Amino acid sequence: MRDYLLSEHRELWDWFASVEGKSDYTEAVELHLLKTTYRLERDTHEDLYSLADEVCATLNLDIPVTLYQAQGNNANSAALYYTPDHGHVVFIGGVIELLDLPEKRAILGHELAHFKLWTEDSGQHFIADQVLTAMVNEPRADESHFQSARLHRLYTEVYADQGSLLVTEEKTAISTLLKVHTGMKEADPESYMKQAEELFMKEKLSTEGLSHPELFIRVRAIQKSVSGEDRTLIEEEIHKLIQGEMKLDEMDFISQQSLSKQTKAFLQKHLAAEWLHTDATLGHAGLFFHDFRESLKSPEIFDLDLSSVDQKIRDYFCYLLIDFAVADRELDENSIAASFVTAESLELADTLEPLIRKELKLLKKDVSRIREDAIEIVAKAIQEHEQGGSHGE
Repeated sequence: MRDYLLSEHRELWDWFASVEGKSDYTEAVELHLLKTTYRLERDTHEDLYSLADEVCATLNLDIPVTLYQAQGNNANSAALYYTPDHGHVVFIGGVIELLDLPEKRAILGHELAHFKLWTEDSGQHFIADQVLTAMVNEPRADESHFQSARLHRLYTEVYADQGSLLVTEEKTAISTLLKVHTGMKEADPESYMKQAEELFMKEKLSTEGLSHPELFIRVRAIQKSVSGEDRTLIEEEIHKLIQGEMKLDEMDFISQQSLSKQTKAFLQKHLAAEWLHTDATLGHAGLFFHDFRESLKSPEIFDLDLSSVDQKIRDYFCYLLIDFAVADRELDENSIAASFVTAESLELADTLEPLIRKELKLLKKDVSRIREDAIEIVAKAIQEHEQGGSHGE
């Protein structure tokens, strides 16, 4: 996401990276804390500050930390207010009284992990967060802006939970989450891990959270992180927990980029055969990608797992096949057969058939025949093309 914003929204990025942008932000944070919190002094809260010092040492953070208690009777939680070179951790509600010392270490590990992330790569991840926040606050923001900001926040929380694991052990990290989420003074992490496992056995689940993943998602991610599995497999599982299947109506910037790349590879796959390279067909492909003709020389691999996307995306690829079934009317039913060959190879034919009947106003018996004979029809089209080419020579 950082790389995408740097490339596609450089002007907005540069403002937030500027001295002016950083100064405005820092002043706003410090003023907000003065207005809305009670500052906890080190000499009267030595135990909390000792824990904060331990956490900073573990996370390799050489920064001063100031702790605060939020005003009001909000739900139990904590929050990091980031300013460059200074960590501000705010305890909210009665969370300090709710947690024991190891659990306080865990919650500090979580919040100060936010600080660590914001300082990685010269603070670029923090700038990315600011850019995304500014985008969703614009009246012209669309679903991709909201989804990009939402997923960035959710992944940030998963990252921060790793901070808890670095400063304490798995059960303490989970008991901390349980107490914060439920408000209970006593919580059994092993019992909840069994409950979460039972839930995941019943169905495939992914978060519907807006800023924080649900408790069972966070616990699952923590369990996967300490499972000892290959890191790539762990990250794939966490990706499924946070994003689930790709949905056409809920695409973020990265998903849009991925779908665009897969669309190009899909068309390259479908139009690989030379007999389909008519001016009308390639001209239509050029409306999707201006360099499509040239790209056929070094095609990409279409490797999108269509079982991991929603029905609308499967429909989308079928409609592409319908588009190219009629892009060149001179190809007649040959191009329809070619669409069925591609669809069969990707297990989309059952979806494609009724859509072709509907969109092309064809009789069911005619479409069924073309689908059944598609391989033979295409083979004949290839043969005729090759014979035509040899005659021309």
